[in-house]
Amino acid sequence: MKQRLQNGFDSLRRYAVAMIEQKPNRAAMVSGALLALALPPFHIFPILLVSFPALYQLLMATQSYRALFIRGFLFSLFYHVVGLYWIGNALLVNGWQFAWAYPLAIFGFPAYLSLYNGLLAMAFKPLRREQKTQWNILTFAVLWWLSEIARGTLFTGFPWSMIGYTWATTPLLVMLQSVSVFGIYGLSFLTVIWAMATPLYKTNKSIKNNMLFQFVAATVLLNILFGCVHLLCNQTSLDTNTNLRLVQANIAQKDKWNYDRLGENFTKHLTLSETEDGINPDIVIWPETALPSVIKNDTRFSDFLEQYLGKDTLLLTGVLDIDYGDAIEKPKAFNRLSVFNTDGKELYHYNKSHLVPFGEYMPLAEYLPVNPVAGGGLEFTAGNGVTTAHIDGIPTFSPLVCYEVIFPGKSALNEDNRPDWIINVTNDGWYGYSTGPLQHLAIARTRAVEQGLPLVRSAGTGISAVIDPVGRLVGTIGLHDEGILDTPLPMPIEPTLFSRF
Repeated sequence: MKQRLQNGFDSLRRYAVAMIEQKPNRAAMVSGALLALALPPFHIFPILLVSFPALYQLLMATQSYRALFIRGFLFSLFYHVVGLYWIGNALLVNGWQFAWAYPLAIFGFPAYLSLYNGLLAMAFKPLRREQKTQWNILTFAVLWWLSEIARGTLFTGFPWSMIGYTWATTPLLVMLQSVSVFGIYGLSFLTVIWAMATPLYKTNKSIKNNMLFQFVAATVLLNILFGCVHLLCNQTSLDTNTNLRLVQANIAQKDKWNYDRLGENFTKHLTLSETEDGINPDIVIWPETALPSVIKNDTRFSDFLEQYLGKDTLLLTGVLDIDYGDAIEKPKAFNRLSVFNTDGKELYHYNKSHLVPFGEYMPLAEYLPVNPVAGGGLEFTAGNGVTTAHIDGIPTFSPLVCYEVIFPGKSALNEDNRPDWIINVTNDGWYGYSTGPLQHLAIARTRAVEQGLPLVRSAGTGISAVIDPVGRLVGTIGLHDEGILDTPLPMPIEPTLFSRF
């Protein structure tokens, strides 16, 4: 049996080598597509040991800058097409109005993201050295790291498919803890180095003289040790004086803004929020844009809240707010997170500051005669950025709306104005049954670990979750399930190195 397995692996290796040598572009496509399976929700991390070495060998064997760009680009293109296919779903929610843009979403956007890896591949040529495997592998990892930073920062940034998210799942949570020290970009860099352990070993049988292999072994062991200690020293601690109720009404996106169903949708949220004897949450949380402006401004709004919520309960909810101004001005839309008391008084609001290009505003709008996908054709107005909300009677929090949670280092203020928790209201109903909402949850878990803060995620169609400061799931409501989640708010831990510096 052992011999058969060995023969099978040898055959697979010969096939891979032959494909790299004879059909390098196809090898780039296949290895890139496979790499997407290392990301949430699959987390098949052994694929790292195949895909990255394949890309490395392709780049080492290629001489022309043009061919290097093409192979780096194709690798990344298929990586992003497989990993981000679900983005196109948002364009079909409201019928065929935006169907013309579907190919742009599933191929065009990944093509833009792939430019960074195409440039990475070109930059590798002048830096690589003959007979210097350790130098070349380190250079390869540094270039990948720089490409992720560029992709996550430039032109508003899209730090979604970072390879470090491979570890953002419960079975691998011990590996994720090091983001509390150097963030997701640092973990991505180490992950690429670890993935190259196989070629490191194969090209230098003398481990004693292979410093980079020793570095790989040492950092893997230290990462595991640190993760174990960090998890053991930070058990989940709950604030029993702050009880939450998360409401997930599971309203399909196509029904969410059906004008004839706005009242029905609002009533569904209220009914799920209704307090019972012995259960009186301090905070009821509704997801992104759960409350339309027309209902918030209804004179009966306070009566509804008083009827369904406890006297001292606060409602924290996403609001689609529209300021119509005067007859001359164009109405302004705000994707807002608001806090109401049961008198219907708005105690606080935060306007989403990092808006989605093409979804909530149109870049180069003067040249593109197309309305954004969300907001019924209105462009949203951005808020002022990351802040800490202070509301009497509840712990301070950092408000994040939807994909604002994907940006490392921009989820909470630190030092004197550090919050006690992070709240992320979102609506992933645009993407249906897909891997998108599962990836979004994994990213949110990573932000909690980076900051050492509990994170509460309220999603209209799921996955809603309460996450402790080291990434444990305290409770969840599943994807496309209707229900509530009652739980005390987890306590924060000491500020992490990442959050400090």
